[in-house]
Amino acid sequence: MMKLTLAMGMALVLAIAGLAPVAARAQGSLASTQAEVTTALVQSSLTIEAIKKADDVRCRELQARIAALSAQVKAGKANQADLVAAKEALVARLAEDDRGYANAIEAFRGSVSHIVETPEGLAALAKYNAGDWADAGPILDAEVRARAAARAKADAIAQAVDERAVAALALDARNKGKETTGNVVARYEAVVTLDPGVFQDWINLDRLYKDAGRTADARRAAETAARVAGDDRDKAAALNEVGDVLQSQGDLAGAGDAYAKALAIDRRLAAANPADAGLQRAVSIDLQSAGEVLVVRQDFVGAGKDYAEALTIRRTLAAADPSNAHAQRLVAALLEDRGDLLAAQGDLAGASDAYAEALAIDRRHAAGDPADAVAQRDVSYDLGQVGAVLDARDDLGGAARALAEGLAIDRRLAAADPTNATAQSDVAQDLGAIGRVLAQQGDFPGATKALEEMLAIDRRLVASDPTNADGQRTLSLALGMVGNILQLQADFAGAGKAYVEALAIDRRLAAADPSNAQVQQGMAVALFSLANIGNPAARWSDVVAQYEAMEAKGLLVEADQPLLSQARANAAKEAAK
Repeated sequence: MMKLTLAMGMALVLAIAGLAPVAARAQGSLASTQAEVTTALVQSSLTIEAIKKADDVRCRELQARIAALSAQVKAGKANQADLVAAKEALVARLAEDDRGYANAIEAFRGSVSHIVETPEGLAALAKYNAGDWADAGPILDAEVRARAAARAKADAIAQAVDERAVAALALDARNKGKETTGNVVARYEAVVTLDPGVFQDWINLDRLYKDAGRTADARRAAETAARVAGDDRDKAAALNEVGDVLQSQGDLAGAGDAYAKALAIDRRLAAANPADAGLQRAVSIDLQSAGEVLVVRQDFVGAGKDYAEALTIRRTLAAADPSNAHAQRLVAALLEDRGDLLAAQGDLAGASDAYAEALAIDRRHAAGDPADAVAQRDVSYDLGQVGAVLDARDDLGGAARALAEGLAIDRRLAAADPTNATAQSDVAQDLGAIGRVLAQQGDFPGATKALEEMLAIDRRLVASDPTNADGQRTLSLALGMVGNILQLQADFAGAGKAYVEALAIDRRLAAADPSNAQVQQGMAVALFSLANIGNPAARWSDVVAQYEAMEAKGLLVEADQPLLSQARANAAKEAAK
């Protein structure tokens, strides 16, 4: 029997390779995939060596058939499926007589079949079969890397599922005062590193960052949540979070824009689904957020409208589901904001009623779950607001009791979670309010001690998060309170130093956001205080200029009018000297 020489074997291989053009074979159809795989098998060095050793009539017949079919397929006169079948028959015939070849060719088939599982792999194999290894090799290497990356991604996502479950429990433990904010932040950072595409992870991280005093990181997390949001509902929720961060950074325009976009989305969704309580609640949250910006801008009428609509929604939802503690707490949160608005407008009776109702709701919830740190904080906030109204009404004893109870709660929460900047700030605010009451009661040593601790906390928080404009503003207010206490003790040099520092902070904040009425008010108060003690850092004419600038911008409120009148009178005397 005739034996095939190496040259004859190569000639057969080249004839087999002369099929349809490469581009046509790389389209990814089952037929073209089979054709490329069988071509690779027949052209392999394994088959070439087996053909060299073959001495079989059937094998030679198949070789001749393959050569003939190759020419006919190229001319469009034969079906490619017949050619594939002939090649498979040749491989099978060679495998019958050579077990070593049979094992080796099946292993080779597995490798080639794995390559053509992707369109890129199929295209690379077509190039290889056409003799173009230079182009095929890099494609196949890229495929290897892509597959490795895909496996790594799948492993990371699987690990993220496990990490996320533990992080959720850690967050719950933190909300019960049994874990620190810093530790939970680290857990969620690990989750988003493994799987950065889950919306709720970024929302949780955003809120944790805010509590940790990491405002810049909170903004990044909120903006990422907006990008990965899977639908309009999530998008609106993320925009609200973005607005919160921008507001804390002093960007009222940006915050207002984010809240407006969120509100527009949620109103549209709620109108289309009026029975969806979650969407109605989302609208109320957007309205509350928008109202808070309007309060800062001293648009009390606009804020009142937003709060009223939001409160109506929440009362309706709470009445429809009396057992829903969260719905009740949302009513309390809005009552707190309403109380703040009424207090800013001078309606202390209305503010007192709002705070009292909020406190009653939050006390019931906190009593039902004493381990809930969030509920405890709600109670302490309400107590602080009640204390402020009692202070304004000259009920210093009642104010002191409410504030002391709130401080005790906040100290426990801050001690349980030293990494929670919000909890530390709560303590500082309580101390400031208590210091004010003590000073009015004539206890200057006690007031000074409270205010020094408050100031130390506020300075630490500002140093740890310099991008937080709210923290800067809080520090300015703290310095103003310290200055007032020193002034009452006739320490005019110390008072002047505190007022000058407060003024510098407010000037920086005002330059960054001229629309912030609270910052403008702070500048006016600091200038007034400095002029009042004869400090050269401010003249009465400076005070008048500041108030008149506020008046021109529509930022002057009724409570400012007596101060402006006094400043004008003093400025006239100053000019006459």
